[in-house]
Amino acid sequence: MPDLYAITALGKRTAYRAEIGPYALAEMTELALASVVLPPDTQAKPLGLELPGPGGLTWGAGDGLAFWASPGQWMVGRQDAAGGDFAAMVAAAVPEARVTEQTDAWVAFKISANAAEAIENVLERLVNLPRPARGVGTATRTLMHHMSAFCVMRSETEVVFLGMRSQAQSLLHALEAVLHQRRVSR
Repeated sequence: MPDLYAITALGKRTAYRAEIGPYALAEMTELALASVVLPPDTQAKPLGLELPGPGGLTWGAGDGLAFWASPGQWMVGRQDAAGGDFAAMVAAAVPEARVTEQTDAWVAFKISANAAEAIENVLERLVNLPRPARGVGTATRTLMHHMSAFCVMRSETEVVFLGMRSQAQSLLHALEAVLHQRRVSR
């Protein structure tokens, strides 16, 4: 039997990381995701996370996150759980939910900077979202270079972009291009 090893969405053995001017760009290979659909009027807290309304984000202790995806549906994730059966863990916590594993369907890239202004400059060039939709504690689906992506604002100095895994290289190219542009124009 051949030796098998895990690869990232970019086809590498290790996660992509780069420093571009004042920015750090990193592929988040350990992020596990699951889609959670709840029956109407069901109150649930998968992994202890509040399920937010449209555009909302809950980022809990222990690196868990939840954001609204569509009516009655949320994405739930955890930063350190990509190697296991995350959907089964979520389903066990919320038995009334319909849970679907999403980890291998998405790629996540995190951009960090030392100043909120630096992140805002990048967002203005990447996504066509009004300021309230890209504020701290939001997760908004948007178009970015003709690709659908979620813009997840964890803090003033950190944004995560979730896009389709099949478009990982294109998403990375778009992010790198804007970061290089911002580095040169400052």
